[in-house]
Amino acid sequence: MITLTESAVDALREILDTSQAPADQGIRLVMQGPGQLGLAIDGPHDGDQVVESEGRTVFLVDQSLASALDGAVVDCRAMDDGSKQLTVGMEENAA
Repeated sequence: MITLTESAVDALREILDTSQAPADQGIRLVMQGPGQLGLAIDGPHDGDQVVESEGRTVFLVDQSLASALDGAVVDCRAMDDGSKQLTVGMEENAA
């Protein structure tokens, strides 16, 4: 299972609110290429790991990617320039 920190959930909610995505859609973690992850706004599919916050879908990942990333933590970090960066790391390395 992939875990999200509170700051990651807050950042994903902010993205979804800004994009005016429907409440049943969330940010999907997708494989874009070998070793490269990406994000897309999408609705849930059968077998997805779904994270909800305050009645809203915020994060989706399909079962095969969730299995490959079992134990990973999605976090959001504030950068020096004021922007935010989502990171995916293994649980033992999470800050």
